[in-house]
Amino acid sequence: PLPLKPPHSQALPAVAPVALQLCYRCSAGAVTVRLNGTVVTGAQGCFTVTPASTYVLEPLNSSSAVYRTHTINVEHVPPPTVVLEPLRRAARAGKVGVLLLGATGTGKTHLARAYHYESTRGCGPFVVLDCGQVTSAEALGAELFGFAKRSGFSAPAEGRLGKAELADGGTLFLDEIGALPIELQQRLLRLIQTGRFSPLGSSEEREVDVQIVAAANQDLDELIRQGRFREDLYWRLAEISVRVPALDRRRADIRGFADLFLRAARQRFRRPEIEGFAEDGYAVLIDLDWSVAGNLRGLEHAVNRSVLLAPAGAVRLQRSMLMLEPLRRAASVSADGGEGADPELAALLRRKIGEHHAVVARIAEDPEVVRAFAVQGATVPASTLRLRLRQLALDGELEAVRRKEKVDITAVRRALIRHGSAEEAAKALGISRDSLQWILRRAGLTVRKVIAEGRT
Repeated sequence: PLPLKPPHSQALPAVAPVALQLCYRCSAGAVTVRLNGTVVTGAQGCFTVTPASTYVLEPLNSSSAVYRTHTINVEHVPPPTVVLEPLRRAARAGKVGVLLLGATGTGKTHLARAYHYESTRGCGPFVVLDCGQVTSAEALGAELFGFAKRSGFSAPAEGRLGKAELADGGTLFLDEIGALPIELQQRLLRLIQTGRFSPLGSSEEREVDVQIVAAANQDLDELIRQGRFREDLYWRLAEISVRVPALDRRRADIRGFADLFLRAARQRFRRPEIEGFAEDGYAVLIDLDWSVAGNLRGLEHAVNRSVLLAPAGAVRLQRSMLMLEPLRRAASVSADGGEGADPELAALLRRKIGEHHAVVARIAEDPEVVRAFAVQGATVPASTLRLRLRQLALDGELEAVRRKEKVDITAVRRALIRHGSAEEAAKALGISRDSLQWILRRAGLTVRKVIAEGRT
């Protein structure tokens, strides 16, 4: 955002292929502004402008008001999709709880972003929190609600704003909401109901105006039956529930998303000469079985590889230029079925499921797993890992280990207080010491804290 002293003019990006959304916000309250001849009154607003030479934003009733303007980058605005219409209707209704349900890689994040831009909060921030990527309840609470200065939390002493506060005036997207620990669900419910929360380590209440969009790839009804997800929170989140089908069941979307990913890729890889796909290129993308090739994320990776490795001078990507071999291998692995396709990787992942107590985020960070997947960086993308587990028929084993490791936190506290040590308490419960410590961390507790509480 750019603080402005109106009138203000600025050139628009000449490379934009479609109209841009220009938004303004006045921190001093309602103001009347004129943009290229259109007059609007209010504290904030949006204009649709074409990529012409300049725009001029001019105040008509205040010479000292400060404006914040930004343009929505059309390179990242999702195209219309067959599941977007109910979201459009919800966006027009105001602040409505939206729950997106669908398998990994079906485009739930893109739909959440589209909903944000369609809503009256399109000028505000769009903030994402992946609940499945943070393994500790305490750390996830700090990510969501922030923490106060010198709060004792294991982080910088100056404190930090949480995602809820960063999303004030806009949209907070909570991905993998089913992974949210039960002890944080009450705090999220209060945030939705009242708009109020307290940062970690502080009794001070803060108030925000945020709309929440959640997404899940798990069966939330089953989690409710197991007591792992609050039913009252579910109904608050799911005022509008949209099931997102796999990409091969909505092939009409493939062309639009391919164009979206290509625009982003040519900017990222500095290939402005690539204008789009040839018709035979579109045809092969539309015909591919995306249900076993990564869904929307697989399409994005395929487009990125194709743009990066396209021959010099390529203007439109033809069928022969598309880098689809990794996706075809994935489809072949799925067709072969189960562990026989890659027994060494299957054995490694089975061992890591046990070592890390079926926590996907911890498996993804394991150095052996990172080397086996040959990815850059310190972690395997969670969606990639889950897709591979499903292809190797290990997703059922993952859930079985989770059920086995699940021990009631009350039983753990009683055992610790009775025995006075983690080792003895774990032995009495019939679980490993690591499992016991993991259960405590999920509840935001430590061995020392529980034992100390038992002595008071």
